Amino acid sequence: MFAIPVFADTLTRADLKVDQSLSDQGARTYAQPQFIWLTQVIPATQDVTFDAKYWYQTLYYYSITRLGYTDIPFTYLVDRDGNVFGGRDGGPGVVPEIDGGTGGILIGYLSTGTDVTNQAQKTIEKLIGDSSYQFGITKDKVKIVDMAMIKNMDSVVPTNTKLTQIHNAFSQNITQFIDGITFYDKEHNNYQGEIVSVTYDKDAKAG
Repeated sequence: MFAIPVFADTLTRADLKVDQSLSDQGARTYAQPQFIWLTQVIPATQDVTFDAKYWYQTLYYYSITRLGYTDIPFTYLVDRDGNVFGGRDGGPGVVPEIDGGTGGILIGYLSTGTDVTNQAQKTIEKLIGDSSYQFGITKDKVKIVDMAMIKNMDSVVPTNTKLTQIHNAFSQNITQFIDGITFYDKEHNNYQGEIVSVTYDKDAKAG
């Protein structure tokens, strides 16, 4: 499995006190991340914007109980203060629930404004830079996107998630500082494994 990068200021699911028994971890799949997607997350109500932790909790429960995701769809969420919230259980190697099922890292920016604060910029730069170093994701594979979550009432797949590349004020603000990030075209990944059990024939065979 992939070694998951740890950021000093990351708030984990345990820190955020969400009911993790709701998420279906038996359905997750892994793939080498090939893309980094950044999207702005705007709430339906302004009430949650004053408390990023509550905003995260609202996204978590709404994604699972109302939209039918097996887990929160984001790999990471970043607020305007530069705090990192851990997303899907299993880290960046878990394939997000989007059309096509391509391996990638989905970063959501919690903000009602199109500007990117200095604190958030530093955090996003580190997330992108560290992910590029770990998985060999090049600059051309970083996409600023709009994330559309469409609930299908008569489908086996409850929610259809589309990522569409955008060119607006938010994407321009992100693009301005992406140019200063060092990217890598080769992965620097440490793979971890364990021997769970060994089965062998205990009797010696002649010859």
